Amino acid sequence: HQNYLSDFNFDASTNEIVCDYSDSGNTYIYKINVDNGQTTSIQSNPAAGRYENWIMSADNRLFTYKDGVTPHQIVEIDKTNGNVINVIADIDHQNYLSDFNFDASTNEIICNYSNNDSTYIYKINVDNGQTTSIQSNPTAGRYENWITKNE
Repeated sequence: HQNYLSDFNFDASTNEIVCDYSDSGNTYIYKINVDNGQTTSIQSNPAAGRYENWIMSADNRLFTYKDGVTPHQIVEIDKTNGNVINVIADIDHQNYLSDFNFDASTNEIICNYSNNDSTYIYKINVDNGQTTSIQSNPTAGRYENWITKNE
């Protein structure tokens, strides 16, 4: 296909690159086997809203940010059929989350949002759904493109 691929992750359990794309209003999980190059597309559409910012945990669980609904959500997705396994957390504010990473040391999705010219680190524990906001403002400029190091 000629669709733009985004949100690249690696699934060590299947030795696949997992990403996503949209086509004609539908969202797809796209998997590429790094051993043989075989590709698989799996449609994964929410009943409402849209999936964005896909992220893989250290134990190869696939999560996505469900935007366009109230409240926004972090959901776990079944990689074999594209269905929601469960809602991990409801987001308690209306600010758009971005720059998703996974912190294996705390088992949390780490992302950020801006509100009233302030930047916040936003953490979602994938085991219990607990969310934490931490204000993080530089003295000049702004923070973007967060990166975590997994050991």
